[in-house]
Amino acid sequence: MIRGIKITKNLGIAFVLFLGFACSQQKGLVDDLQSFTTTLDVHLEAIAKGNLEQLAPTVSESVIMIGPDGRKYDGKDAFMDLHKNWFASSNWKWDGRILKTESSDSLGFGLVQYKYTENDPAGHVTLESNAYLILVFKNSALGWQLTHDQNTSIPTIK
Repeated sequence: MIRGIKITKNLGIAFVLFLGFACSQQKGLVDDLQSFTTTLDVHLEAIAKGNLEQLAPTVSESVIMIGPDGRKYDGKDAFMDLHKNWFASSNWKWDGRILKTESSDSLGFGLVQYKYTENDPAGHVTLESNAYLILVFKNSALGWQLTHDQNTSIPTIK
């Protein structure tokens, strides 16, 4: 009888240890998923504010970007050059909102709808465009980084 109690006690301890391990693994996964959404938020904030230093760590060396005009940009240098030239101007506003996100421990994507406007020196709108933006991030040793940026123009949003 004592031996049966010992086995049951050992099984109980093993179960508690297993449950603790499983919960810690799940917590790590939740942290990774929260890290993805945090990185997505940082990335979008950097775009809205025109902040290259904030944007750079969120972008992979092998990123591919397709602009709303269909132009393709390969690699981080091309991506950052485009943004550097864009951010150098102060007559624009980018306003985006996240419509959907999905993620696993290794990949995440966000669907963003945005409105882009440019103004003349008097403040009159000279350009207005609307688009969907699909951003695909990969989790690596450097953290979550953008690997694909796909813009698709859409009709004007009221």
